[in-house]
Amino acid sequence: MKWWFMIGSFVLLTGCSTTMYAKPGASPRDDQRTSVQCRALAEQGIPQGGVFRGMLVEDQYRQCLEGEGYVAQKN
Repeated sequence: MKWWFMIGSFVLLTGCSTTMYAKPGASPRDDQRTSVQCRALAEQGIPQGGVFRGMLVEDQYRQCLEGEGYVAQKN
């Protein structure tokens, strides 16, 4: 029973943190444009449906941003 509590607590705590991406020298307009482009590419590459689609899309989105020079920053 205790391990369910620990797993649940871990999921809740990790789900509450937000990851933001920043690129030195990029304007807010650049950030927005890159974010929209990466989101579209990520969603385009993953088939609709499936249990893990959201996780796969987020992973592709993250990889795209990092490929564009953005760095993750935990909030």
